[in-house]
Amino acid sequence: MRDPILIAYCNIFLYNQEAIEVPQQFVTNWKDLISLNNIGSINDPADNFFEIDISTILTEFTINVGSVISYHCGFQQPHKVILDYQPDFNQFDMRIINDQGIDIPCLRFHNPINQHALKFAEPSYKVNPQFISK
Repeated sequence: MRDPILIAYCNIFLYNQEAIEVPQQFVTNWKDLISLNNIGSINDPADNFFEIDISTILTEFTINVGSVISYHCGFQQPHKVILDYQPDFNQFDMRIINDQGIDIPCLRFHNPINQHALKFAEPSYKVNPQFISK
C-alpha cells in the first residue's frame, strides 16, 4: 500500500464556499500529469463520484466544486477533509476527519431527509446504517 498523496490536509469545506484551496507544492509536484487532462473526479466516503474541472488547480491553485460537494454530502457547517490524489485515475479520494484527525463517517444525503443536519442538530439521533459510509 502506498503512502497517500495528501493535497488538502485539514482543508475546511465551507458549505457556501466554492473554492477548495490546493497547496502550491502539490501543483509543483503534479502539474505535468494534471495538465494532460482537465477532467478529474472526487470520490466521497459514501462512494459518490463528482466529475470536476481541474484546470483551475494549475491557474488558481483551487478546485471549484466546494459547494456542490458540500450540498451532496449534506454539509451545513464547515468540515475538515483530506483529499488523497490517485494519479492513475486523476481522482481525489475524500476523507472527513474530526479535530483530532480521526475519520468520521459520511452520512449520505437523501432527500427529503438530510442525515447530517439531523445528526448535528441532535447528537443522540440514531442514523439508519444504510446512510453511513463503510
